[in-house]
Amino acid sequence: MKKFSIFLLILVILGALCYYFFPLEMVVKKVVNKYGSEVTGTDVNLQGFKINLQKGEVSVSQITVAIPANYKTKYAVQLGNISVAVDLKSVTTDTIIIKEILVHKPVVSYEMMSLTQNNIADIINNINAYTSSPTQPAEPETDKASKKVIIKKVIISNGEINGAMTAAPDVVSASIPLPTVTLSNIGESSSGTSIADSIALILNRLLSSVSTTVISSNLANLKDAAQSTVNTAKDVASGTVDAAKDTAGSVVSGVKDTFNSLNPFGK
Repeated sequence: MKKFSIFLLILVILGALCYYFFPLEMVVKKVVNKYGSEVTGTDVNLQGFKINLQKGEVSVSQITVAIPANYKTKYAVQLGNISVAVDLKSVTTDTIIIKEILVHKPVVSYEMMSLTQNNIADIINNINAYTSSPTQPAEPETDKASKKVIIKKVIISNGEINGAMTAAPDVVSASIPLPTVTLSNIGESSSGTSIADSIALILNRLLSSVSTTVISSNLANLKDAAQSTVNTAKDVASGTVDAAKDTAGSVVSGVKDTFNSLNPFGK
């Protein structure tokens, strides 16, 4: 009887863990995909979400942020190798405390469609429009999705920015390192914030760092390289036209000379 009671206790514990953690896994995926897309104005997709119940650790294989319409690169942001440390005691409360989020080797594609327009600025504008909107979308109708979060620390390190100027006939590209991005105590002053607002804050800080880095680096010269390519193309085209004109003129003159030599009446 005693063994049976212990067995029932184990079942109850496993049932509680399944209730609090496994539904949470599905909810987090749904919320990140849904609200990440609404925040950025592009498709956001979370993949490979796993929870270590004993250690309170979460691993995410990848989060991708698609590019806005009319750009050529596949993703604007690829966040891989994400590890999250969660305070297990907070999971059953209204506010989940995340001790740390570590993002290793993210890749950001900075694409300039023209000399005045790029994909990162477009996404930042979408995020700012979302955060400044007085009426944001309601949370899904589930207790777990409506939970708030406090994030003690976020560290995004060893990233890379791939810049490309696609306005030129030939795409001009280059890569530079992304400086480490660190955020602390997200939502702490307000006793927690929504997952959507956390996504907006983290992505805004990351993309703002990307823009600042590009402006102060050699990537900012891509527009000059692209303009040089455009000018070269124009010069080549102009030279081709001039050469064609010269060739056409020579042919016409040759035809005239031949006709005159055959004309018995002279000129």
